[in-house]
Formats: sequence, C-alpha cells, structure tokens
Amino acid sequence: MKYLLDTDTCIAVLRGVPSAVEDLQRRSPDDCVVISVTAFALFAGVEKARVMPIQQRLRVRSLQ
Repeated sequence: MKYLLDTDTCIAVLRGVPSAVEDLQRRSPDDCVVISVTAFALFAGVEKARVMPIQQRLRVRSLQ
C-alpha cells in the first residue's frame, strides 16, 4: 500500500515530532510518496527560511 505524505506530515517529520517520525519509521520507504505539489511547497518554504536555508534544503531533499 502506498502512503501519500502531505505537506503537514513532511514538516512534522522534518521538525522531529515524535508521533510523525515514529509513524513514518513503521513504513517502508518504497511505500511512501511525496507528490510534486508537496515537494514544491516544502522547497518554497525553505527559500523563505531565515535560519540555515541550505541545511533545510538538504533535509527536504532527503524526503524525496
């Protein structure tokens, strides 16, 4: 079964919210999907970041 990760879920994982991280860890990476609209929203948010934008960009890329 495929799991479509929405923007809120991805942000929660990137922020280290325990429940989101644990839920994602229970899934196989092959079963998790991030659509282009979500990826765009995450990268657009990174471009607006004032704190460590390069590191945040790398973290978003790791979700793809």
